Amino acid sequence: MNVGQGKDADWAGRLKRTAIDKRPVTGPVAVGSLGLAGDEQVDKPGHGGCDQAVYVYAREDLDWWVERLGRELLYGTFGENITTTGLDVSGSLIGEIWRLGTSVVQITSMRIPCRTRSESACSAEPRPTREARHRGAPGPPADRGR
Repeated sequence: MNVGQGKDADWAGRLKRTAIDKRPVTGPVAVGSLGLAGDEQVDKPGHGGCDQAVYVYAREDLDWWVERLGRELLYGTFGENITTTGLDVSGSLIGEIWRLGTSVVQITSMRIPCRTRSESACSAEPRPTREARHRGAPGPPADRGR
């Protein structure tokens, strides 16, 4: 589980504030209908509400970007609240229901890396958001060698 608090950032789009910088936490974290306890969503219209309460990203997809960008990417790098291992996040279908620990979550939309992240820590080409949207896919290409 990864959580973050909002902070001012000149590079953070029109709001000039972001909570994209998520960090792993130890121990149990309550999952509610509007997100994780201790996590802030600054841009609520873009990243909040019941349909976008929790953002999931696969460690395997982070590792693909590590190879592509040539540098380490930590859990929470793409603003994800949950970093999975061994779960085909890119192959998930809207409406699927997952049990993650003691929580039950439902897939409500495809994931696209946040533009704010692309403008900050991953600003070196290729930008994850631009590439994902260009391909029409939420994560790395299917031929990423997994």
